Amino acid sequence: MRPPRRFSLPPPHTITDEKSFLSDLKITRSRGYAVADQELNIGLKTLAIPIFDKKGDVEASFGVSFPLSRIQEPGFEDRLLERLFEIKNRA
Repeated sequence: MRPPRRFSLPPPHTITDEKSFLSDLKITRSRGYAVADQELNIGLKTLAIPIFDKKGDVEASFGVSFPLSRIQEPGFEDRLLERLFEIKNRA
């Protein structure tokens, strides 16, 4: 028999309460993309955009994750967002 698995706590940046979640959701909707800044793994950031169908409903999302160490390059995050929106506009 295997020993029981231990579950780890989420990273400290993970949103864990409703008020913060709703606030982040409002910001996400207004800027048009989502950001997960070390919410999944320490040192990892994710940017994601919604893909809408013809009725205006979200049918998919497209995102990219990268190590925070890459942000030291000037304009890195802006270039990623630009590419994500180019993909969205082609969908």
